[in-house]
Formats: sequence, C-alpha cells, structure tokens
Amino acid sequence: MKRALERHDDGTARVIPVILEPCDWHTAPFGKLLAVPKDGKAVTTWPNQAEAWTDVARQIRKAIEDLGRSQPVAQPAAGYAKSGWGMAQPATQLGQASQADVGGMHLEQERPRSSNLRLKKEFTDYDRDKFLHDSFDYMAKFFDGSLEELATRNQGIQVRFQRLDAQRFSAVAYREGKSVAECSVRIGGLGGRSPSLSFSYNANASANTSNEFISVESDTQSMYFKAMGMQSHGGQQNAQLSEQGASEYYWGLFIERLQR
Repeated sequence: MKRALERHDDGTARVIPVILEPCDWHTAPFGKLLAVPKDGKAVTTWPNQAEAWTDVARQIRKAIEDLGRSQPVAQPAAGYAKSGWGMAQPATQLGQASQADVGGMHLEQERPRSSNLRLKKEFTDYDRDKFLHDSFDYMAKFFDGSLEELATRNQGIQVRFQRLDAQRFSAVAYREGKSVAECSVRIGGLGGRSPSLSFSYNANASANTSNEFISVESDTQSMYFKAMGMQSHGGQQNAQLSEQGASEYYWGLFIERLQR
C-alpha cells in the first residue's frame, strides 16, 4: 500500500479506496484520497447496492481512461535503449531499463528510483478560504442527504434541513413529532484569519454561540481540519480531518442525542 500511495503521489498510478462497510477509514494513510462509491459512502449503506457497485465500476473505468491518455515512450530499436551518451546499447546491459513490445511499439518499463520525491507545498489565504467554503458546501449536502436517509430508515422519525444563508445551515430530527436532536453549522467563529466551521446544538444559535470548532490547518503536503476538542467525541481532536471526516464528526455530534 505504501508503494502504491507513493506512485499515486508522483502520478504513475491511481489509488482508489473502495469503502465496503462503515469504518474509520479517514485516518488511514489513504484517508485523504477520493474514495468510491460517491462521497465515500459505504456500499452497504446504499438503499440499492447495485447502484453503489455501478458507481464503483464507473469511477474505476474513468481512472483507467485517464491513465490511458498517457503517451508511450518510443525506443530506438528492439532490444536496444538509448544510453546517456546518445548511443544505442542492448537493454540487457543497462540494468535500469527494460523494454516490452506492445502493439509494435517498444515501451520503456519503470526504472528504479527513490521514493523521497515530495517537496514542501505552500498554501495561501485563498487556498484555505476555498477549502473552507468548498468543505462547508459539501457538509451541507452531507447533512441533507443523511437526514433524508435517516427518516427513510427509521419509522417515526421526521427531519428538517434548512440552508439559512450562504454561510449557515441547520438540521433538526424529530421523534413522533418531538424535537430530539438539532444543530447549526456556520462558517467562522474563531476570528482573525483562522478559517473555521463552528457547530452548535441549537438550530437557531446566534453568531457568538458555539459548542465546537474545527479549523483549517495544513502540513507540508495538504490542508485538513482539526477539531478544537470542546466535545470529546471519537477522539477526533487530534485527527487530521478531510471534508468528509469533518462532516462525519459533526454528524456524530448531532445524531448522538438521537441514539441515546
């Protein structure tokens, strides 16, 4: 898996996590990759699992087509490869390169190389703000879809999702008409230039009321969310959360009151 992820990072391969059952895969080494089926929703949680497997097949096919667009590297002649001095030498003498005859064209196979190729990435305020807003939009869709499925699967449960404005949404779950769980999520809350999403157990919470924050942070390779830890739920305060991981974290805070 480590080698596969290295090849994914340098563009020589494509890793596609397939989520079969609900699990804590966001903290795995491949947790930041785009998983299938759609939105990383486990196959067993789909109302129609045939649709889930169809989406898996479609995404894999698309990845294969994308890789297939790469042009092969032509070599001078069968059994020979170009040396570093512009001279053709037998491939068997090079040690670092070999050839395969595919469709009449000689292709150079992968040569040994270092896996230490990563360079430090720099993220701007724009990058962080875009990550924040894109993740908020994803989280709103995540809550909307999860509420709908919650009501479908559980008799006597009614739900309400409301997009209050461009930077806030609320969710409410009712049991036999009585409000049992509610929350609101909004962009902002920590002030300054620290992009964050705040969570409140009140669907009509004011701008200065929150029960939890997750802020955008970054390392040398990627951006992620990190929980402040005001709510001890699943030990996520030390985790690096993707947009889906952050959505699952806030959904867990919301639904735990319904699951009691």
